[in-house]
Amino acid sequence: MSAQSTGTITGKLIDKEVNDEPLAFANVLLKGTTKGTTSDFDGLFEIGNLEPGSYTVVFSYLGYETVERADVIVEAGKATSLEIPMSATEGVALDEVVLTTVARKDSETALLLDQKKAVEIKESIGAQQLGKIGVSDAATATTKISGVTTSEASGDVFVRGLGDRYLSTTLNGLPVPSDDVERKNIDLGLFPTRVIQNVSVSKTYGVESTADQASGTVNISSRELAGSSEFSIGVNTGINTNVAQDGVYDNFKLSPNSANTDFGFYDQSRNTLQLITQQGWNTIKQENPVDYGFNLVAGKKFKDKLAVLATASHSTRYNYGQGLFRQYRSNFVDDTITDATTYNKRIVNSGLLDVTYFIDDKNKLKSSTFLINTLDESVYEGGRNGEGTIFEETDPAEGLFQFIRDQNTKQTRLLVSQLLGTHYLSEKNTLEWAGGYNFVNASEPNRIRNEVNFDPDGDFVQLGRTGGFQQRKSKQNIEDVEFNGFIKDAHKIIDEEEKSFTVEFGGNYRNKTRDFVSQFIGVEEASVNTINPTSIDNLGGIFTQANFDNGLLQYNILHPDSYEGSLESNAAFADFNVGLY
Repeated sequence: MSAQSTGTITGKLIDKEVNDEPLAFANVLLKGTTKGTTSDFDGLFEIGNLEPGSYTVVFSYLGYETVERADVIVEAGKATSLEIPMSATEGVALDEVVLTTVARKDSETALLLDQKKAVEIKESIGAQQLGKIGVSDAATATTKISGVTTSEASGDVFVRGLGDRYLSTTLNGLPVPSDDVERKNIDLGLFPTRVIQNVSVSKTYGVESTADQASGTVNISSRELAGSSEFSIGVNTGINTNVAQDGVYDNFKLSPNSANTDFGFYDQSRNTLQLITQQGWNTIKQENPVDYGFNLVAGKKFKDKLAVLATASHSTRYNYGQGLFRQYRSNFVDDTITDATTYNKRIVNSGLLDVTYFIDDKNKLKSSTFLINTLDESVYEGGRNGEGTIFEETDPAEGLFQFIRDQNTKQTRLLVSQLLGTHYLSEKNTLEWAGGYNFVNASEPNRIRNEVNFDPDGDFVQLGRTGGFQQRKSKQNIEDVEFNGFIKDAHKIIDEEEKSFTVEFGGNYRNKTRDFVSQFIGVEEASVNTINPTSIDNLGGIFTQANFDNGLLQYNILHPDSYEGSLESNAAFADFNVGLY
C-alpha cells in the first residue's frame, strides 16, 4: 500500500506529575484494532500505514489515568499530530498491554542468531533465502552451505569431504530412515523447499547427536505457520534443454511400467513370473515431456491458541543424459560404452500438516505429519551405435557388438509423524521433548534387463547367452518402521552480558525394524539362436507364452532373497556450556 493512500498519527506524551517532562514507555492503542505502539524516551510515538478515517486513540501508563481521544481524523498522505498530558490524579493500576510477535525461524536473521548461540560448528539456510535463490529441494539447499557438496550422479551429500556413510539425517531433531537399502541416509531431494522451514548442518560431534556419524548431521525443520494466516497457490512449467533436443523430445522413452502408473502411483497386481509374458519388454514413447507442477499452502491461527498449516504439491520432471561409460579391471579397460544414454521421469507428491497448540505463553505442543510419494521411472541404454564392448561373449570374427537396456520403476512412500513439546518451566529453565513414528516403503515392482548381441549393419539380433539372467525381470521391496524420541532440559545457571553457564541433559531413544525382499527371474534360450528378436527396439516380441510352452524359451527362477533387521538404541547425555564474551 503506497504512502499516498494511508496516513499517520504522531504525537508526544507529557507527564503532568513531573513538570511536563516527556512520558516514556506509555502504551498507545487504536481502540477496536490491534494496532499500537509505545512512546520513546522523548515521549514521542507514531502509528503509520493507517486507512483514512476517524479513530479513537487510547493512552495508558501503569498508575496513571487512562486517556481516550476520540474522533482523531486521519487523512491520506498526512500526519495527524497530538499532544497528550497524563497524570496520576485519578489513576488506577492497569495491566500492561503486551505487544507480541511470532519470530520467523526461516529468516536469515533468526538463523544467524541461532548459529551464534550454538556450541557446535553449525550453519543454516532458511526458506526465505532458499526462495530468493530458486532452490527446489533440501539436497540442493545443503550445497549453499560452506563445506557441503553433492554428487549429481549418486545424490550423496558430502560434509567436509565425507559422504553418506559418515552422515546422519534428522527431521525436527528426530531420525529419518533411508529410502534406499544401499544407503544410510534418505535422499534429501525428496524434501521440496515448500515443506522446509530451514536446513542446518552441524559439522562436528554433539552430545545430542547419535554416534553413527563422523562428518556431521543434516537437520531439516518442517514448516510452521508464521503470522495469523497464509494462503497461496502456485503453478509452474518448463522444459529441460537436454530433453528438448532433436531425437529426444519426439522420442522420449519410458518403461512399460508407465502404462500402469497414474499421477505418480504404480498399480499392478501381477507377480514377477506373470509379468514375463503378460507385460511388455519394449520401451514406451512419452508424448510432450514437459515439466510441470503445482502447489497449495493454507494456514490459519485460531484465537491465538491454535495454528494450522497445510501444504500439498505435485511435480513432474523429465531428464535426459548421454555420456561415456568405462569399467576398468587391473588398470585395463574392461567394458566400454560410448553412447550411454539415460531417460528419467520423476513424479513427486508431498503434503505437510503442522498443528501447533499454545497451551499458554510458556507451554507449546506441535504435531507434524509429513507424507511423500515419489515415482522414478528410468530407461538406460548403451551400445546402440555399434561400439559397445560389454560382456564380450562372442568371437570377434562374428562381427557382433553388445547392446544393453535397463528399465526400472521405483516408488517410495514415506510417512513421518511427530509430536513435539516445548515448556518454559522458568525464566532460565526450558524443557523440550519429542516422539516420532516413521514408515518407509521403497518398491521396485518390475525391473527389466536385456543384454543382446547384434550386427549394427544388419538386422541380426542374438540374445545374450551367458549365465541365464541376461534377459530378466526382478522386483525388490524394502520396508522400515521406526519409533523414536528425545527429551532435553536446558538450565541457565548464569546468564549475564559477559558470561554464561548452561547445563543441558536428556536422552534419546530409537527402535527400528527393516524387512527386505528381492527376486530375480531370468529367461534363456533352449540353445543359442533358437529364437531371435527382429530388432533391438522389439526385444519383447519373442517373450510370449507360446514360446515357453513349445520349449524355445525357459525360465530361470531364483529363490527370493530376504532379510529382517532390527535396531534399538538408548542414550543419555549431559552438556556443560560456558561462555565468556
